[in-house]
Amino acid sequence: MSGGGDIQALVNYYARAGYARHIQTVCVEVLRKRAGDPTLQFWRTFGMILEGSYSEAIMQLEGLMGCVRCLHVGAPGLEVGFSVTLSVRLGSRGKR
Repeated sequence: MSGGGDIQALVNYYARAGYARHIQTVCVEVLRKRAGDPTLQFWRTFGMILEGSYSEAIMQLEGLMGCVRCLHVGAPGLEVGFSVTLSVRLGSRGKR
């Protein structure tokens, strides 16, 4: 996987399939080479939410909200993904 598109496609596949640990593993591996990539940080956090690590994930998401680069055009879909994540989080409260 050399291109960012390949990585994003893989993460999207794992997210749709519900493979939370795989999402986190891919993101951690790529973040070693591209530290600070807000899109990968978001998807890693999304994997945490799928696994049920809510408090740690919320802390990570709050950090991303303050990241000016996250609002940059270079991170397409981050706002949509963030609202989906919040929906997943809030939706899980009602099921307990």
